[in-house]
Amino acid sequence: MVGGVTVSNILWDCRCADLGYWVEPRYRGKGVSAWAARHLIDFCFRVLRLQRLALVIRVDNAASQRVAEKLGAQFEGVARKRIVHDQRPLDAKVYAITQNGDPSAESVSTGYAGC
Repeated sequence: MVGGVTVSNILWDCRCADLGYWVEPRYRGKGVSAWAARHLIDFCFRVLRLQRLALVIRVDNAASQRVAEKLGAQFEGVARKRIVHDQRPLDAKVYAITQNGDPSAESVSTGYAGC
């Protein structure tokens, strides 16, 4: 397995969810996360009809933050104690992609020029 992308915490009434991704260490830095996430984002917007995907990333995870930025996600702020890792609450940076309103979301739905 190379890695995975997930959609979780779907709130159907507001048509929003969280997007996550991870990649095995030997495949990191090769554009795998962005490539897979773009496909899942497209599915979420076109098929599931979601309007917003949030990416909640540990403040010390620069690599995942770069992926979020590569996807065109907009940084919204830092949420205090938003995630738990090794049974410790940690702050997280919150990014979001919306279907309408973000230029990046349109590029996700119409195709991509690579990772």
